[in-house]
Amino acid sequence: MTLRNWILGTGLACVMAVGCQKAAEAPAPPAVSATPAAAAAPEAARVKAALTGEVTDYHGRPLSGVQVTARDDARAWNVSVFTDGNGHYAFPQLEAGAYRLWVRLIGFERRERSIVLPPEGIDVDFGQVRTAEDPYAQLPATYFYSLMDWPSANLRGNFALACANCHQIGDPLWRKPRTQAEWDAVVARMKFRGPPLLEEANKLLARPYRKPWDEVPRRLKL
Repeated sequence: MTLRNWILGTGLACVMAVGCQKAAEAPAPPAVSATPAAAAAPEAARVKAALTGEVTDYHGRPLSGVQVTARDDARAWNVSVFTDGNGHYAFPQLEAGAYRLWVRLIGFERRERSIVLPPEGIDVDFGQVRTAEDPYAQLPATYFYSLMDWPSANLRGNFALACANCHQIGDPLWRKPRTQAEWDAVVARMKFRGPPLLEEANKLLARPYRKPWDEVPRRLKL
């Protein structure tokens, strides 16, 4: 064996020996904690319960088509169902806990209450739901817009740009009864804030909108 080979072999043996020693001295890797799996267990084991009930009007008659909403404020989460022909509602299984529960139906007052849903479930009834003091306030603008039969597309478009472009049709400003002079003053005031309302359209609108809204026929013939 040459001196060169002897030196290389000795050096390689030393390096391997040192490496093995370092590996033996290295600390063992930490054990994997089972905490995440353990923490997930309660999530999967959350108790779910049934939330049901009935909604009736002031005379005790069942109300169908009522939107019933349960909201969990802690999770910023809610779900809605509707009552059937017998006024009965039933939510899918919900996690037991605190909820806000409310009912809504166009033409009727909004009712709300806070409940705690127990693991065994609960029935929550809403009785004597009265008609709303101002049911028209619950209707969308499209409802009022659909009541108007304009004699031409030109006048209909002028109305949409001059009036309905800024003010939602059917809101309190629209439903306020006015005299002819008061209506004319409103139209004159708005001439400088948008496309002017054509005089022909103004004359058509003035007839129904001078009266209290309850006196206006269901469909306005302009």
